[in-house]
Amino acid sequence: MKLFRHTPLTIALLALVLCAGCREESAPAPAPEASSFEQAPTFELRSPLQYEHTYTMTQKQKYNEFAEDTVSLQLAAALRFMPTRLMGDGGAVVELTFDRLRIDVIPANDERIEFDTEVDYDETNETPYVRALRRIAESGVTYEIDANGQVIAMAGAAEMVRLVQSLPGATLIAGVINEAWLRGLAEDVFGPAGGAAMRDRDEHWTTDESLTLGGFTGADTAIDWQVRSIQNDIAVMRGDGETSAPTKADPAAGGARQIVTGAVTQFEVHWDIARGRSASVEVQGAMSLEFRAQDFLLGTASLATHSLTRAAD
Repeated sequence: MKLFRHTPLTIALLALVLCAGCREESAPAPAPEASSFEQAPTFELRSPLQYEHTYTMTQKQKYNEFAEDTVSLQLAAALRFMPTRLMGDGGAVVELTFDRLRIDVIPANDERIEFDTEVDYDETNETPYVRALRRIAESGVTYEIDANGQVIAMAGAAEMVRLVQSLPGATLIAGVINEAWLRGLAEDVFGPAGGAAMRDRDEHWTTDESLTLGGFTGADTAIDWQVRSIQNDIAVMRGDGETSAPTKADPAAGGARQIVTGAVTQFEVHWDIARGRSASVEVQGAMSLEFRAQDFLLGTASLATHSLTRAAD
């Protein structure tokens, strides 16, 4: 009997037939994009939500057109939001605690300020900054948040702000740790981009918000939002902000008038539709200011970033 002779071609064909059923499955096709979604917060009683938050700012300062300095601030925090009581209107009482808080400030003409809750400081020899920041990290905030994800009341925030404002030369820290920042942390999680609504793909809308980017207080930012995509239970919303503020005297700057001379801010929110909260919020801003007094002019140019990202479930 004549044996069948295997040629390279027959071997290749045989391998193709034998392996037809053992090839790896191809990656699944991406889910089709939805045309709309409902942005609505979900509050699960006693179910903690953990987020990582960072805030950075670099500011160049110019005094009376002569002397120049650069200051910087970096803040990192591990945050825990705990709904403790559900309210009849669909909102909830939510407690914020700092699982960790780190702050590093390099001022213009003073000593560097460093604080970390994971460092054991000698309480008998604490600096006023360490003492105040430790009390802030241990205090926490209690929010009342409505069904739209907006903060309608806060307890504990004013005490935190007073602690910071009582520190000598704490202008830079006070420009970040304030009531607008604390309110914004909760609304970034439960009600970003204006809060609960039915939203369509490519929809535009506008919100007015008070921001702390650049360490400037009292500035109002009008943000033009757009839904950029709705896919795999994540809605991506992006915003462009335009900041304005009335000229006013700033007690933190010795009564000098503060004026916004230029500002641009960009936002990106990834909203988890199924979980009813943000997966991440990113903000980048640039702002230039002037502080004017009779014989004094301080010009500042600030670059700032704000990031809030859900920790792994």
